[in-house]
Amino acid sequence: MLFKRISMRIILGLMGSVLLTGCASTTADIDKTAATKTSNSAQPWNGPTLDVARYGHAAAADNENIYVFGGANKDGFLSSIEIIDPKTNQATLLEDKIIPRRYFTAVWDGKQSIYLFGGISLRNGKVRQEPTV
Repeated sequence: MLFKRISMRIILGLMGSVLLTGCASTTADIDKTAATKTSNSAQPWNGPTLDVARYGHAAAADNENIYVFGGANKDGFLSSIEIIDPKTNQATLLEDKIIPRRYFTAVWDGKQSIYLFGGISLRNGKVRQEPTV
């Protein structure tokens, strides 16, 4: 019994040290890595760019386009959709088309519809978990 307690403490101690040291990278380390990757790239990015920077968004694709839904940015929740045409690298912004939400899922049904599930929404000034599909 004593052996199990000591073994468990050692294992937990090792796990804690791995977690702490694994998360100890600094911004300088990240910047060095990014600079190395950037300097090694042969071509500058020439693909499509979103009209609105966002995080916490969902994306889905059909046979023709990529659709980026909602999310948030520094100004708050987004209710827009951006449609990207990979053939032309053009993005089209559609304002106020969905319930403003972030951290949700989008899936194409293989026919004609894309469904949005869950997430965190903003309705009537209140943040809530979104049950609406």
